[in-house]
Amino acid sequence: MSGPRYGSLRLRFIVAMVAMLLLVVAAFGIIAHQVVRRSAKEAAVARLQSVARQFVTMATPGFLDARSRLTAAATDPLLQTALRTGERSEGLEGTLRALAPANNPLNTVSLGSPAGDIVAAAGDLAPMPPYRRADTATVGPLFVAHDTVFLEVSVPVRTGDTTVGHLVQTTRLVAAATAIAQLTNMIGPEAVLLLGNQDGSVWTDLRRVVQRPPPASEGREYDREGRLRVAGSQPFAGLPLAVAIEMPADQALTPARSLAQGFLGIGLLVTGLGAALAWWVARTITEPLGSLTRAAQAIAGGGSLTPPPMPVARRDEIGTLARAFTAMTDQVRTGVETLESQVSTRTAQLSDALAQLEAAQKDLVRKERLATLGQLSSSVGHELRNPLGVMTNAVYYLEATQRDATPKVREYLGIIRNQIRISEKIVADLLDYARVNPPQRSAVPVDAFIDDALTRVSIPASVTVVKGIDGAATMLVDSVQIGQVVINLFSNAVQAMEPNGGTLTIRARVDGGCVVIEVADTGPGISDENREHIFEPLFTTKARGIGLGLAVSRGLARANGGDLAFETALGRGTTFTLTVPSAG
Repeated sequence: MSGPRYGSLRLRFIVAMVAMLLLVVAAFGIIAHQVVRRSAKEAAVARLQSVARQFVTMATPGFLDARSRLTAAATDPLLQTALRTGERSEGLEGTLRALAPANNPLNTVSLGSPAGDIVAAAGDLAPMPPYRRADTATVGPLFVAHDTVFLEVSVPVRTGDTTVGHLVQTTRLVAAATAIAQLTNMIGPEAVLLLGNQDGSVWTDLRRVVQRPPPASEGREYDREGRLRVAGSQPFAGLPLAVAIEMPADQALTPARSLAQGFLGIGLLVTGLGAALAWWVARTITEPLGSLTRAAQAIAGGGSLTPPPMPVARRDEIGTLARAFTAMTDQVRTGVETLESQVSTRTAQLSDALAQLEAAQKDLVRKERLATLGQLSSSVGHELRNPLGVMTNAVYYLEATQRDATPKVREYLGIIRNQIRISEKIVADLLDYARVNPPQRSAVPVDAFIDDALTRVSIPASVTVVKGIDGAATMLVDSVQIGQVVINLFSNAVQAMEPNGGTLTIRARVDGGCVVIEVADTGPGISDENREHIFEPLFTTKARGIGLGLAVSRGLARANGGDLAFETALGRGTTFTLTVPSAG
């Protein structure tokens, strides 16, 4: 057979691996760059907006303080007289100079008439008429005069209810060195503080008039002086002004550029490692394929069977190997399939036979065991009941005649009485298991029935009894038989919580046509290996008893038209659920 004609599998594998790695790295790089770029821009806008809010918080008191000072000065009778008479006195100029101190060359305070004429002014700046003639004290908006941006604080001067003029503070806006230093420390050396009117009419970078930045909610980049920028803005509450902090977009997107550079290096590294790995994998595959091809060609003449054939349509080394294996396996496939089918059929038949034999053996052992137990229970129970009765009468006689007996004697008489009771319980279980009498059903109130059963069980002080009984619940059962079931459940629950004690919870409710009685303890629970045997006769985990209590209890429950089941959890206790017919 000829070798591959259309290219080596090794070469194609390496090329495919490198191309896939390049595509994956490029795709992830592009996606990650876009995500990081968007996140970086959003983070930068949020940071700029936070700084803008801080600036508004710091600057607002200054604006309000200027308005308050002018409002207080507007009540000066000297100013009111000057506006009414037009006379300028030395005291008037002093008052205005106090409002515009000489150490602040950016401010001018003017006193103007209602017509807009300047009556008096103090400060280094020339007055900037016409000023705003508002009826209330106002701050701003900004306005432009002589290519310079100014901010005006205007307060009406009133005599009674008549406005006789305005007291105006005009401030030229310039960038303060301290503000620039703080902004540089917070954002960077290329951050710019912008101040403007909320309506967008005038904006300035404190050096010249500039275009209004877009709202921070848009988060988009915009061009200023040939460079893309981003900004965060914040309006002044109650004032017509707004502040914005902007920075170059490339400075905000530095993390995205760093990520792109990192991805480029990682991509080159991953591609190189992938090419090396692809070469190694291809080499480990194609070399064994060549050896197997030669072996298959030899086996095709009648040698031993080798691994199953591969697709024959391929035009590479694997295809050559598949065609060689096909020539061989055609000779033995029919025989192998027939043999495997026969072996499988015989194996299945044998497994079924073994399972049936094992089930029959277990059933036979169980039936023999139960038959023997029934015979033994009936005879032994009757034989033991009479001696136990005699012993009970003897203990009663001794207690009656030995009223002055010592405490030790009475203690031992109590021990004998308790052991007799235990023995009677075992005898009763044996007889109940040997024969279950037909139930004599009657309506039984559940609440009184539970209370009566509790009085017949010895409950130590370490066990707390909690009841939740539906007072209207009434069941249709043989009270003696179901009483035996309930007493057995109570006793088992108390014994499960010995010696540390716990909580015995008894609940009863009506569910449809049934009464459900639940008996729960807080003992250690039943282990997984014992759960499936818990109702089997003669199975017990106690130090005393013969393991018939639960088997008899389930039989009595079913004889009364109900059932007995349980749920358990290791370390959290066991709950037995008795379901019987309701009399309602």
